[in-house]
This record gives sequence, C-alpha cells and structure tokens, in this order.
Amino acid sequence: MDLRRAGVPAYATMDAGPNVKVLCHRADADRVADAVRSARCTTIVAGVGPGARLSGGRS
Repeated sequence: MDLRRAGVPAYATMDAGPNVKVLCHRADADRVADAVRSARCTTIVAGVGPGARLSGGRS
C-alpha cells in the first residue's frame, strides 16, 4: 500500500482516538479507499463540508 511511491499523494493523520484519517485529492479517493480496505480496515470516504459560518444572530 505504497500510494505515494505510485504517485498518489495520500497522507495519514490521527486524532486523539484510534481513528486514522487519510487525506488525498478527491480524484484519488477511490484508489486510496481500495488500498486502505486491502489492509482490512473499515473505510469511510468523506469530502469537504460547506465551510464555517456564524450562528446565533451574529454577523
């Protein structure tokens, strides 16, 4: 599962828990997900959200 050697920019990161995130370009997401699944890991593909916004009547 050496994606970067194959030219796919994919970078792993972790939060405070046991969850690993793999950051990549959207165009590479399916290939990256397949590689992660081949390591017998549960895989969820997510994208960028709508961005930050203010709530509660503040402008």
